[in-house]
Amino acid sequence: MPGYLIEAEKVLDQAERDFNEGAFSPFWSLIENATVQLGAFDNDVREITTQSKKYENLTENYKGTSPRFPIVVDSVRNMAAANTTADRLKSIVRKAQCNFQFATIYEQRKTNQFLVAGFTTLAQALDGMGQRIASSIGDLGSNISEMSAVMESSLGAIAEQLLAVNESLTESINATNLSLIESINALHDTTKTAASESKERADRDWEALDNIQRHRKPSGSRPLDIGTEAVK
Repeated sequence: MPGYLIEAEKVLDQAERDFNEGAFSPFWSLIENATVQLGAFDNDVREITTQSKKYENLTENYKGTSPRFPIVVDSVRNMAAANTTADRLKSIVRKAQCNFQFATIYEQRKTNQFLVAGFTTLAQALDGMGQRIASSIGDLGSNISEMSAVMESSLGAIAEQLLAVNESLTESINATNLSLIESINALHDTTKTAASESKERADRDWEALDNIQRHRKPSGSRPLDIGTEAVK
């Protein structure tokens, strides 16, 4: 698309030289050429708008997060350079129309069929090209801005969902960890109690054994019958 504008600017440079040299017919041929370049640019702007609307319809049935549309708002702002070229064309044409000799040639050619979408004659194209381009760029800019807003909103909703999932997982993990810690503590207490009881039993057993070995009488117990079998 920038190529159309570059070519149009080159053609207008030559048109100004032809005007200064009084080359009537070549001048208007160059004006027609520049207008065709601007018309091609406008057609591409409108095609992008059409594709962006198709993109919107397709994303409604797209599973998951759809890829971004390749044209962004900044790209549309750059397209406004076409308005500068269109204004230059209009200024050069106006200057030529104020010259009797150039105006005479223009009157002979202004009704010729002109193959640019939206226009049928050179006169129509010269009168309406600037406004048409500005309108096309404006429509595309509005559409891209709306898509960007919807996309940002969608991404924001996804981000919120992911945050909620993350918080839920964190809470679940924390609850699981707390439950695990409580279980470990309970097991530790149970094990500690069991160990204590086991130690007490072991101490009593060792004391009894020591008493037996030393022929002691356990405190509060009946005298043991230390016989042959007992000694064994």
